[in-house]
Amino acid sequence: MDHFRWWLEKVPENLIDVSLSPVNIDPHSFILSPEILSLPQNWASGKSVFDFKQLLLWGSQVRDQSIITRGLEMRPWDDDFRKEARGFCDDFDRCCGSGLLFQISRQIDPFESLTLCISEDCTSIYATGKRITWGGKTYTNYSIPSL
Repeated sequence: MDHFRWWLEKVPENLIDVSLSPVNIDPHSFILSPEILSLPQNWASGKSVFDFKQLLLWGSQVRDQSIITRGLEMRPWDDDFRKEARGFCDDFDRCCGSGLLFQISRQIDPFESLTLCISEDCTSIYATGKRITWGGKTYTNYSIPSL
């Protein structure tokens, strides 16, 4: 478990793409610690690899939203956000699934953000908000990362 923890603590700080699966143990007894589930903080504070795209943690264990989002500046996908980014939200729902959805702002650049989706069987994090400047105005362009 210590080796597994070490690898997960590097995501997304030092790894672009990772797939980890428990071997030779009962997957129903394999529980990720609260520290591991709170890794979006690395990205928000600027400690991530260039071009991070997504992280998917599959499993049916209970996810504590307050632990995963502790210390993060985030915006829930409420009616206002869905109006503001309608096309993106529709695409995300169709391609990535649904659940509790949040945009996590990057502390070093508030025009960049991640989408955190907490569903019944998966916690997923996607790099979806990118800084765009057009006509002298800066804003966030939301899109699903291509893999």
